[in-house]
Amino acid sequence: QQIISENFNSKTLLSGKSLLKKVLIFSVLIELVGALLIFLFTNFESSDNKIFDSLFHSVSAFNNAGFTISNYFEHSINLKLTLSILIFLGAIGFPTLSDLSKNINSNKRLKWVKLHLTTRISLITSLLLIIFGTITFLALESGVGGESTLEKIVNGFFHSTSARTAGFNSIDFSNFSNYAILIIFIFLMFIGASPGSTGGGIKTNTFTLLFYSSLATLRGKKNIEIGTRRISENLIHKSYVIFLFSLLIIFFGWVMLLISERNLIDPINLLFEQVSAYSTVGLSVGETTNNLSFYGKIIIMITMFLGRIGTLLMAFSLMQKKQKANYQYPEAHLMVG
Repeated sequence: QQIISENFNSKTLLSGKSLLKKVLIFSVLIELVGALLIFLFTNFESSDNKIFDSLFHSVSAFNNAGFTISNYFEHSINLKLTLSILIFLGAIGFPTLSDLSKNINSNKRLKWVKLHLTTRISLITSLLLIIFGTITFLALESGVGGESTLEKIVNGFFHSTSARTAGFNSIDFSNFSNYAILIIFIFLMFIGASPGSTGGGIKTNTFTLLFYSSLATLRGKKNIEIGTRRISENLIHKSYVIFLFSLLIIFFGWVMLLISERNLIDPINLLFEQVSAYSTVGLSVGETTNNLSFYGKIIIMITMFLGRIGTLLMAFSLMQKKQKANYQYPEAHLMVG
């Protein structure tokens, strides 16, 4: 109950219960609409069960699972766009969907100023990351994005959206001409989805708070402000803990992979595999996953497990009752940088 209130911006237990009902409603409604769109606008070729295939891919996309039972979307622009929208809705988080629906229903139109700060951060950061990924994909790897300009743009948008959270791909990443795009996708996967969503990663809000904290330090500002709101030091501390916790898991897992694979696999591909596992994305470069040794697969399994429940365990530890000391040590002055 406490975790629900903490992560879903619910101030009371009643609102937490109410949000759980909305989670079910949003999931069923969006997945059914998504399945209908896929069914109407996708060429299933020789599929014997178009209804099942449509529902399967809709659920897989909205829940950022990335599972597919066919290669329909490899050459289908309509399906890629539909899946991208479903992935985006699943990745921005249920609190954001709830806040959006509340504003639309009460005002008949969306009023940006009435949206919760978490909603605004989730939307803006997610959109900026998608735009960044799309532009860099088109600039660096347009040669593998399709024949026409439209196909290249859709491929860039689709993979930029999917690479952060879901793991769908219609292009073999081993065909990329340089490591730059892989590093960018590693960055996108590391940030991941938004709080209260079906995706992994350190979350967009954590990344945004770290960015504003660094910006405030550079400007010499004591308070960290986003818009007309001041961010508490407690939230900043939590963000740094999550960031450091994630980096350590990824780093040590990557080092263990380098040891277990004995340089048989490209180190960048192993880092991509490790970040993909921690952020529960599921993407891989070529046959990296299949070529992992027994111990390498164990490392990836442990990483996926920590990536999925790590933030939850961190939430428990951070929400424990803090003990207040009756004394205070003198302030230390250290050299940094």
